[in-house]
Amino acid sequence: MISWISLLLSSIFLSPAYAYVAFSFIFKFTSPIDLAFGAGLLVYSYLIFQFFLKKLERKVLSIEI
Repeated sequence: MISWISLLLSSIFLSPAYAYVAFSFIFKFTSPIDLAFGAGLLVYSYLIFQFFLKKLERKVLSIEI
């Protein structure tokens, strides 16, 4: 069950990158549009990373070694 949830979350979080690449090939975006979408993907990745980092910080405190 956990593996299915992990696959689902991975596909949800990676879908903007795949959509960007697909649309880039279909619509032949120009360089400024490519740069704008690339910057947007970097910001999106950073926000997702920060979200999970904050979630893990709370869990790490309760792990016993």
